[in-house]
Amino acid sequence: MKKKALIADNDIFFVRFLAELLEGQGYQVEKAYDGKEAIEKLSRGPFNIIFVDLIMPKIGGKEVIRFIRRRQYPETDVPEGVEAQPHRPVIVLVSSTLYEQMDNLGSYEADYYLAKGPTQEMTENVLTVLNRVEEDSKDSKEEADYLSLQKLFPREATLDLLGEVTYLSSIIEGMPVGLLALDHDAKILKANKAALELLCQKLEEILDRHIFTVLPRECIPWVKEAMRTTVKQRELPYIYVEPPALDLPFKILISLYHNEGRVAGWLVCLVPVEPDIGVQGKEED
Repeated sequence: MKKKALIADNDIFFVRFLAELLEGQGYQVEKAYDGKEAIEKLSRGPFNIIFVDLIMPKIGGKEVIRFIRRRQYPETDVPEGVEAQPHRPVIVLVSSTLYEQMDNLGSYEADYYLAKGPTQEMTENVLTVLNRVEEDSKDSKEEADYLSLQKLFPREATLDLLGEVTYLSSIIEGMPVGLLALDHDAKILKANKAALELLCQKLEEILDRHIFTVLPRECIPWVKEAMRTTVKQRELPYIYVEPPALDLPFKILISLYHNEGRVAGWLVCLVPVEPDIGVQGKEED
């Protein structure tokens, strides 16, 4: 059976380069140009090897890898009468900012970490990865391999940008209200900790799922109408959804975000319904 590879990267020229290289090594290649498309393409597997860019539109590489690692993909090429075992694809994390994130790479759950660089060097490193994949049993491999990182030096501008992104992400993650970012097709791209807790879900369970499959069924008609209204009346900053006679643990606010007149998606805010909490002053003597 022909080996299969998935490439997830928003750099069109890099995808083309890597696809040609993999096809020359006998791989059947699927391509994805953002994290959401990568998750959708996983249904065409199982894949022997997956190349994932760290920073991509819609859903980032870290979340894509986490999605893959938490899912079970059965083997397909097994003899008749033999039970299919869970398939664990080899994951190669590729980025031009790997060196600046060395302290965090251990938490990304990839098998190989490959820094982007000159074409000749990238070719050699990709072939090195493919050869090691053929030689190694990935189920017994305990340590990840880092290629070309020893030749790199941290860049101040990149460090500053990543620091700003990390700062903003930590603010969103620590907010006491739930936030869900939806794509133009109303599928979930991002969810913060509060949203996951309110919905009793895990991130890898709701990524790329339609919002109507995640929210309580009773409130769907009102949410649907609110989303339609935000498209028709774009001057509205948000719409408050309050279904009658529903005892939900949160209130729902919906706002539209658009790009040059085109609907880009929605932001769904889940505000916990809690009793009023005031700051008690110290009792006077």
